[in-house]
Amino acid sequence: MNDLVDVFAVQVDEFCQFYEDGSLANVICQWISITKQKQAEEALRASEQKYRTLFELAASSIVLIDGETGAFVEFNKRTHENLGFTHEEFAKLKVADFEVMESPEQV
Repeated sequence: MNDLVDVFAVQVDEFCQFYEDGSLANVICQWISITKQKQAEEALRASEQKYRTLFELAASSIVLIDGETGAFVEFNKRTHENLGFTHEEFAKLKVADFEVMESPEQV
C-alpha cells in the first residue's frame, strides 16, 4: 500500500517547439505549485459560507445599503418580514422610501 505524505495542487503548462519541417523538436513542461492559492480559495469559501449563515439566520434585521444611491444591496429575510414586505417588494425600495418619524435628537 502506498501512503501519500503530501498532496498538492499543480498547474502544468506545456510548450512545444517544432522544426521547420513541422516535426517535434522539444516539449517543455512547467510545473507550478498552486497549493497555497487553492488553500486560500477554500478558506475564502468557508468564510463566505459562515458569513452567509450568520447573515441569513440572524435574529435581527441586517441591511447593506449603497451609500450613493440609498438602494438596499443585500438584506436578510428578517428585514422584509419585520417590515411586512415580500422579498421582491423590499428589494425595489430605497432608504428614501421610508418616512422618518423621529428627529435625530429624539432617537
